[in-house]
Amino acid sequence: MYRESDGLGLSRSAVELDVVRHQLTLGFSPELIVNDLQPAALSLAPRLGETLGEVQRAGADDAIVCGSGPTIIGLFWGPDGSARAREAALSLRGEHEPVVAVDPVRGGDGALAPN
Repeated sequence: MYRESDGLGLSRSAVELDVVRHQLTLGFSPELIVNDLQPAALSLAPRLGETLGEVQRAGADDAIVCGSGPTIIGLFWGPDGSARAREAALSLRGEHEPVVAVDPVRGGDGALAPN
């Protein structure tokens, strides 16, 4: 994975990382949810891209590869996020076992983790 990432030129400079670190100190925003290894994972396992699309079509506001894969999570923002995550999990279970819907520790938006 790391060799693929290096080959694709995905590393960030220290300056770029400092900018992101500063943005995180200002508060959370969905556009900061980035997995720098995702393009490498998709390069090595294109099926992950199909699964990302399936999760988004199931209703996720955002979908992302976790770590170097193969786990994909869907994020459901807003007060109805947990309910939407449960509905999406039900719709995806036939194709992707196991799929679980989870509630955030501090309440709020929902998350989905199809594997």
